[in-house]
Formats: sequence, structure tokens, C-alpha cells
Amino acid sequence: MKTQLPTLSIFTLVLLLFAQCQKTVEDAVPTPPVTEEESTEPDPNEANPTPRTWYVALNGNDAAPGTKEAPLKTVQKAVDMAKQGDVVELRGGTHESREIRIRRSNLTIRSFPGEWAIIKAVTNVEDIASVLWYRDARVNGGVLENLEIVGGYYYGIKLENNWEDNEPTRMAVSNLTIRACRIHDTGRDCIKIVPGCADIQVLNCEIHHSGVGPANVTADNAEGIDNVNGPRMVVRGCHFHDIATTGLYAKGGAKNCIIEANLIVNCGEMGITAGNTDTDEEWFDGDNPAYQESFDIIIRNNLIINAKWGGIGLFAAVRPQVLNNTFVNVASTTYGALYLSRGETYVGPNGALRTPPCRDVTVLNNVFVQATASDRPMIRIRYNADDGAESLTGSNVIDYNRYFRAGATAFYENRQISDLSFVQWKTATGFDAHSREGDPGLDAQAHLLPNSPCLRAGLSTALVTTDFDGNPRSGTPDLGADQAGGAPLSVPPPGTVVGTGLR
Repeated sequence: MKTQLPTLSIFTLVLLLFAQCQKTVEDAVPTPPVTEEESTEPDPNEANPTPRTWYVALNGNDAAPGTKEAPLKTVQKAVDMAKQGDVVELRGGTHESREIRIRRSNLTIRSFPGEWAIIKAVTNVEDIASVLWYRDARVNGGVLENLEIVGGYYYGIKLENNWEDNEPTRMAVSNLTIRACRIHDTGRDCIKIVPGCADIQVLNCEIHHSGVGPANVTADNAEGIDNVNGPRMVVRGCHFHDIATTGLYAKGGAKNCIIEANLIVNCGEMGITAGNTDTDEEWFDGDNPAYQESFDIIIRNNLIINAKWGGIGLFAAVRPQVLNNTFVNVASTTYGALYLSRGETYVGPNGALRTPPCRDVTVLNNVFVQATASDRPMIRIRYNADDGAESLTGSNVIDYNRYFRAGATAFYENRQISDLSFVQWKTATGFDAHSREGDPGLDAQAHLLPNSPCLRAGLSTALVTTDFDGNPRSGTPDLGADQAGGAPLSVPPPGTVVGTGLR
């Protein structure tokens, strides 16, 4: 027995040490974080009887009370602490985003007065998909103002819905205003508006350099604003430039959107489109069984310069109104200065192709200047020989426009008949009885010269009472975005101006 005791003691000691080591190893394994789905989301509309302002500064502390004297350090901490109706003010400098998630209604986020705050995220980490993500579909109301929003693997700003969550009631972020912000150098789209996000206003912003990250290397899908079935969007007084694909669009059945008085320069594809040809079936509303891409969109007083595929595209658009826009150096490749096309949506388990046409189109008082080197039509009504589906039906008005291709003769395409002269186009379609071809007389800033033939050459419409510069129109209007007289805005605007300078 005496010889066995040491052996037993050693064996017991080894067991105790092994157990302790195992405990130490287990303690070192981090507890799995509570996932977003496992946590309880706060009510974004919770009553807040005493709204307050939260302050964030680079030298702040997230354990501080968030006052001006003792600010928080991170934007995420501030928006998590805030309640409905609160304000978050950011002191000047660059604030890091690791995808800031916003879950409160009527929350205002802005720069501290007299200072300029930048919120920046990397573009090469997929988990940091957006700089600012309005995560809770119940959010109703809010303001982003006087901010610079940079980066994001996919988006600068993304608005969310619950359409993929199998919820009994569809909801989406709504009533958000984005004002006087600079949004740029994003992985793909600068602003992403998903289906159901209603009443979004983008006012006096500068939106540029979309699609600079790895997410767009093969996608080739990086708009300034990508709106899929977001009704009643308003985009006004914004300066878009250096956009990888299309400046902005509203598609997927978007209703009653207004795009007006914007400057859009250097787009890899189109300047503006109402609709497109690649919207997935599930994003359309149930009251749109034909899968029309947009309804009752108004596009007016915009100035579009250097859009490679074309100035304006209408895809399965119902009652679009394209009024008093100026398009310069558009359609050097692919489509046409004005392009009208059916939609294309694959539906059902067998992927049946639906091809709704444009219907009841109005295109009045515009100026189209095509690139000299272009080999694309000035106007193209698309035709597909595979199925012969119609691209334009209903009661349509295309008239009182000015068309010009410097140093060459423009040509027009009416469905399967291409290379039409202007006279042949008018005869074949019945359009453009009062339109003319020839130099519109624009100055270097795409405004009308004093002797321009576009002066007093338009048709008065109740929907256009001002011009690109915010000056009033009266009597017989001029063609294009500019009404001669009044103080013009600079094109491009000075570097100190956010947006076009429109008031």
C-alpha cells in the first residue's frame, strides 16, 4: 500500500490539473454573440416626451452622457441611445462606420453647426455593406443633413423593408429626407431604396463616384440612386457626377416619383430612367399584374451631360412626363438619346417572360444634343425580332423638342425600321410635328444663348412653372431646362456648394 499511495496521488493530481486545463480552455472560448434575429428590436416609434440632442465627437467617450460638454465617441452608440424625435449632432472630422444601423423613427443626424462631419466605411469588407443602414422596416420619418457619407461595400445609404421576412404585414422605411449631403465613393449604389420605401426625398445633395469597390467589379450595377418600387420619391436640386452606370432610376412599379432640377454629368449608362428590364417578380406590388415598371413619373428641368447609353430611358412606363430637360452629349454608345422600351420580367415557376410596353408617354419641350461620334439613333423605339413585343402603346405625345447632332445628320429608329430621317420619322410615327432639328444655341454651361432658336418655342404646361435655376417661367416657355433671363446657376457648381445651388 505504501508503494501505491504516491502513484494514486500523482494520478489524482494529473486528473485535477487536466480538469482545470479543460475549464481554462472552455473559459477562453468566447460566448457566441446574440444574433440580431435572437434579440428584441426596440420599437422605433416609442413615445419620447422629452426629445434631446446627442453629441458625438472624435475625442468623446461612449460611457459619457452624450452632452455637448461630454460627447459620445461613436455614431452607433448615439443612434442606439436616441429615441424618436431626438437629434444626433456630429462634431467635425471623419467618423468610422462599421455599418451604422438606425432603428428609430424621426431621428435627425447632422453635422454640428459650422462644422462638417464625414461618416466613412471601407469598401472591401462585405459585412460592412452600408455606411448607414435604416435597418428596421417600421422606421417612419427621419432626416440626414449636412453630412458626408463615404464608402460601404455595397451602399452609402440603404433603406430596408420586411418583404423577405414572411411578416403578415409588409412594411418599409418611409418619410426620410436626405438634405445637403455628399454621398460618394461607394462600393455600388450611393443610395439604395428597396420596395415599399415611400416618400423618400433627396434634396440638394452631391452624389458621385459610385461603384468604386470590389462589389462592382463583375456586377456593373452602381447607380447614384437605385429605387426599386419606392413610391413618391422626390429628387431635386442634386448634382450627380461620375456615376458608374445610370444616374438614377425608379423601377419595379414605382409610382408618382418626381425627378427635377438635377445636374447629372458623366454616367457610364443612362442619365435617368423610368423603369428597367431586369426587375425580379417579387418586388412588384400585387395591384400591378402586368409588371409595369413605373407609373406617373415626372422628369422635368434636369440637365444631363455625357451619358454614354442615352439621356432618358422609358421602360414599361405608364404615363411618364418628360418635360423641359436638356440632354448634351448623350448616347455615344448602346441605346439612343431618347429610348423607349418594353419591360422584361420573368414570372412563375417556369420563368414566363412578361413584356409590358410603355403607355401614354409625354415628351415635351426638351433639347437633345447627341455626341458627334455616336452611331446610335436620336430616338429609338425598341423592337425585338424574337417575339415582336410592342414597346409603345396608348395615347402618346412627343413634340416641341429640339434635336441636334453636331457635324452629322441624326437618324431615328421606329421599331424594326431604322435609319429614318427626321421627316421619315415624323411621317411614320405622327410625332414631333412642332419639333425641329438644328443647333439649339447653348453656351458652355448648357444654358440658352440670347439668339437661341429655343427661345419661346415650347408648349406651355401647368407642370412646369420654374426652370433648372429656380427662375419662373411664364407665357410660352423656352425649350430645355433653362428659361432665358434670371440668374443662372453655375455648371458645374462651385466646390463650396452642395447640390446644384437650387433654392
